[in-house]
Amino acid sequence: MTDAPLARLLLFALLLIAAISLVRAPRTVTPTFAVSLNTPHLSVSVSL
Repeated sequence: MTDAPLARLLLFALLLIAAISLVRAPRTVTPTFAVSLNTPHLSVSVSL
């Protein structure tokens, strides 16, 4: 079992979070948000 799909999914999630933060940053409307990713193999909680 390889970790390639999982790593790709995690990378996509990080890019999506970065894109959302860049979109929301100029508006300065509470740029704090939480993203939770729960999978059987991975549990990620990101707060920016």
